[in-house]
Amino acid sequence: MKKKFTLAGIGLVFTFLAIVLSIFLYAKTDHAKNLLVNKINTSIPGTILVENLEFSLINSYVKLGGIQIKDRQNTTCFKFKSLFVDFKISSLFNKVLEITLLTVNRPEILLVKDTSGHINLMDTLIPKDKNSPEKEITKKENKGLPFNVVVKKVQVIDGALTFNDPDNSIELRSLNIDINDINLFAQTLSLTSQVKNSTIRLKDKQILIENFSIVSELEQGAKIHFDIELDSDLCIFKVKGIGTNILKDPQMDFKLTATSNLEQFNRFFGDTIDLGGLAKVTLKGKGPVNNPEVAVNLDVTKLKINEDLKGDGVNLSASLDDRIVSIKKANLNILGSDISFNGMADLKDFFPKGFLSPAQNPDTLKYDFSFDQKNGDFQHIEKWVKGFSGRFSSAGKLTGKGIHPETLAASYQFNLVLEDFKQDKPETDFLDFETDMTGTIEKGICKITGFKAKTGDSTIEAFGQYDIFKKTLNADLNAKSQDLYSIT
Repeated sequence: MKKKFTLAGIGLVFTFLAIVLSIFLYAKTDHAKNLLVNKINTSIPGTILVENLEFSLINSYVKLGGIQIKDRQNTTCFKFKSLFVDFKISSLFNKVLEITLLTVNRPEILLVKDTSGHINLMDTLIPKDKNSPEKEITKKENKGLPFNVVVKKVQVIDGALTFNDPDNSIELRSLNIDINDINLFAQTLSLTSQVKNSTIRLKDKQILIENFSIVSELEQGAKIHFDIELDSDLCIFKVKGIGTNILKDPQMDFKLTATSNLEQFNRFFGDTIDLGGLAKVTLKGKGPVNNPEVAVNLDVTKLKINEDLKGDGVNLSASLDDRIVSIKKANLNILGSDISFNGMADLKDFFPKGFLSPAQNPDTLKYDFSFDQKNGDFQHIEKWVKGFSGRFSSAGKLTGKGIHPETLAASYQFNLVLEDFKQDKPETDFLDFETDMTGTIEKGICKITGFKAKTGDSTIEAFGQYDIFKKTLNADLNAKSQDLYSIT
């Protein structure tokens, strides 16, 4: 009897091994591959082609080769040379699917978006059954996966992505991605990706990307470190920082720098603009994304807008704190004039719940801006103001609330000073001239509460108002002069 049990046990073991071996050998046959491919092709609108399919339960791997997905027009929209998955079967006993290596070699994706918004790859993989009624979807409690997924390493080697729509195209080449230590339950991973020698076409304009890289690390699904660099023919761009509590109340701490030769942007403008100069932007931010603290610095040297508008450059320093934008320093040198700006814009009522919530009525926007212009000379603006010579300076201030004329409420001040001003005609004298103007704008009524122009012993004063909607003007004008010749 004991001998019979022994023989039966041996027979059972050999039977199990035979079944496993049969499955293993069958899986390597063309019949098994064709059966699987045909089953997939009957369930999708497109077509899948597979040159090679093999897997091993003993060595725990799956290998696919020569995969292609074709759309209904028989155009290949996705393919890769090979895909290799190495995994541990024994980990399933611990309720963990552990993949030690997943490698995708030379994947190529071609996405095409038509005028109706359809994307070829989506239409290829997702069947459309217009005759079947829509099924009511009942919400069920999401209990999550019954097992964890751990991936030690993912590699995408020498990939390519092309996207085309009727107006634009993106071609990303030499795409390499490494993802390490993926843990679904712990929500952790580290990512390194790089793209080289790629192009972006916006209608008839092309942008060349020499290098684009991303390095990031996710910790417990709530903290992410990132380091991004872009080197293109438009600019060199770098940003590095940390994001925390990204799902509930996202916080940030980052620094961004970008430098650019402004001539490269001329491809986007017409013949009226011929930019020049070197620009550098630095942006630092920290705090909650909904209400961050941000500091901005902009420096432009040898600024040129076109051949007639040139200057030394721009220097700007601004900040955002508690939804208030403050211009701490803004200097512009152009056409020989030095112009400085400062002021603030209060966005608290415009974004009462923060920047992650929709903006409210723009007429709640509050602002207070001023400028001061010096060293102006008519010889530098002769192309636009002909027949005059002399020097000029000006200053102004605008304080108010709202932007639409119907609800705008603001006050303004303006000052203009002319020195050695002269019309380029015979028998005209030089004169000095100064004018001050103050007023208000409210509900479409522009009031001049004070206007005074003075040259020599002569003065002109005016008061009045202009109705923006009715286009009517009411004004009182007073002129006083001991010598009318000086103002004629």
